Amino acid sequence: MSSVILSWSGHGNELDRRQELYFHLAELAERSRLRAAADQPNRLSFLETLAQQRREGVSTPPFVRDHTIESLELTGRIVMDFSPFTDEEAARQTAQTAGVTLLTNDEGHKLLQFERLTVEGLDFDLYDPRGLYPHENRASFLFARSGTMPHLDGALVHVVGRESCQLYDSELVRDADWYITKPHIHLRYYLEDWSDLLLAWIKYFFLPELDYHRYEHLSRWDDFREAFDMQIARGVDRDDFQQKMFAMILNDFEREADQWCTTVGSMAL
Repeated sequence: MSSVILSWSGHGNELDRRQELYFHLAELAERSRLRAAADQPNRLSFLETLAQQRREGVSTPPFVRDHTIESLELTGRIVMDFSPFTDEEAARQTAQTAGVTLLTNDEGHKLLQFERLTVEGLDFDLYDPRGLYPHENRASFLFARSGTMPHLDGALVHVVGRESCQLYDSELVRDADWYITKPHIHLRYYLEDWSDLLLAWIKYFFLPELDYHRYEHLSRWDDFREAFDMQIARGVDRDDFQQKMFAMILNDFEREADQWCTTVGSMAL
């Protein structure tokens, strides 16, 4: 099985639910950060070289970027594609009505241009002992807010800073101070099934409008929803069940990270 881009989108307009989600995700982010800060397994030389090449010339944001208390105000030349919108056509019409600048890139894709945008939430590097995708492992749960685009308010977004914009082919993106797209991470074997469970848990308990794709639309969602529904129907306390499921998600993350640390280390011997 080859590598895959896991992507997600959707809206979260209920502040209480978002704040509870942040509380849980902050623990996952901290576990990931502590993993990265610890001694790393020796990698095969070609893996180390590949990771180093992919890191060269581009700085990365802090391992965990937390804007759950104080929002991040983006200013300057902000370009955004339409992928965070659940209804792209409605978003286009709103943009035209609001007088938001529409741009067209070299491939004919439409982009929006803003001068100011607010984001709230957190994003973090998802730990990978192999270091394969140093600029493509950002798990973003940032929610946007715009004074001119109501369709954007509450949308999940991925925020790319100016230096990282240089990694894109589009000249419009390379010239931007910020590029906004939908959240995505690059996976290859590691944490693939785990990510289905994490996003299904988020969708079920916090963000019903969450949409995601890994090889297929809403990968394994029907199975997880049925299993969750069955537990609730049996009279299990919803909040308690939610907490227990997240504890399992954290444990599975630690276990899979351990397994891959061992695998990577043994390959380098």
